[in-house]
Amino acid sequence: MAITQAIEQVEKRLAQRRETSEQYARKLEARLAGLYKTKLYEHRDTWAVRVLYPEDRTTWLTIRCVMYDDKPRWEWSRWLRPIADGDDFEGVVVYLRRLFAGELT
Repeated sequence: MAITQAIEQVEKRLAQRRETSEQYARKLEARLAGLYKTKLYEHRDTWAVRVLYPEDRTTWLTIRCVMYDDKPRWEWSRWLRPIADGDDFEGVVVYLRRLFAGELT
């Protein structure tokens, strides 16, 4: 395999990962509609949803859709365990409710 072919394969895989991340982030944003104010955006090599903390209109929590072993996961910090699997949108909603209620401190 030539180096140019290897680079093309890596670029293709990264593009697929970004596309998957965007699809999941759009689904999460739609699920959170009506519950929280949100913003969807591309964050480095992945997509994210920013959620406005209801008690403080200046604080946003960024939830990123990251890919591990080509499977999407939700996280807000690389140093903590993932919030939920990519398809578990309800798990993210429950996590946010508990976090904003002060149950996860």
